[in-house]
Amino acid sequence: MFNTRIGVVVISLAIGIAGCSPSRIDNSFEYENAAKLLAAAFASTWNAKNGPGYGEAYWLDAELVDPSGLVWNGRDAIIKTHEELWATTGNTTASTTVRRVRPLSPTLMVVDITAVISGFPTPPPGGTAGPDGRVYSNLKHVAEKRGNEWKIIASQNTFMPPPK
Repeated sequence: MFNTRIGVVVISLAIGIAGCSPSRIDNSFEYENAAKLLAAAFASTWNAKNGPGYGEAYWLDAELVDPSGLVWNGRDAIIKTHEELWATTGNTTASTTVRRVRPLSPTLMVVDITAVISGFPTPPPGGTAGPDGRVYSNLKHVAEKRGNEWKIIASQNTFMPPPK
């Protein structure tokens, strides 16, 4: 004899399993991988002082809010401000760590990155260097997928105090 309560549970599980498509599971890897690639591109292009390469992480219509609160609209402006920064700050080097990835939709995610920059002759305005001379920053990127590419559409860079 068929137990109605068990039947409802079985049907609910079947519907739930059908709703969990493999692409949804694969997406978590896709988000994490794209975030790691963006973080690595930040560090490698910063270290190479490669403005055009740095800009490739951003969509043409991207916006960046720098730590001083200035807003840079478009990839070209983002490249230019970084090239000017590198020209005046000497031989700085960057390392990055992905702190968190938050998918918002199949084509949008928030990527939180901690950047550590060493080599500033003096900390940039608003930045505080630790005893080792390193400056710490939190980057909050909204990354958008267009076609098969993830790039930054909006970014906020905020200095943070050095760890104690």
